Amino acid sequence: MLSTSRGSAPRDLLEYGEDAVAVWVMSCSDDDFLKVCAIADWLLLNGPTSPSGASMVIAKGIAAAAVCVHDGAPREPVRKRRWKVPEPSPEERADPAFARSPDLKEQWAKGQYYGVTDAVKAFWGSESRTT
Repeated sequence: MLSTSRGSAPRDLLEYGEDAVAVWVMSCSDDDFLKVCAIADWLLLNGPTSPSGASMVIAKGIAAAAVCVHDGAPREPVRKRRWKVPEPSPEERADPAFARSPDLKEQWAKGQYYGVTDAVKAFWGSESRTT
């Protein structure tokens, strides 16, 4: 099961041009954040692949999953390729929310692919899209 922190997810979103979703993910509900992690996990294992067969980059999977949960429907992130963004400041890293990750017991209780809908599967299925 994929897990990420509330501090690293916004960075992934900013790299893919999703500024509004980056702000949202820091304050979204724990349930929504569990969905982000579960959908990202599904994308990495079952989602689109490159022509060489490699799975999606983890940062893109997290960004795409967060966009999906935020918007209520799957879509491509704004940018196809990552842009370099500044490293978090020491003050940002010191924020307790920065290191907060989903509760593993809660993740397992909800199921590995919690939040993965038929719409997600249809949009991101490996047969229908390539990265």
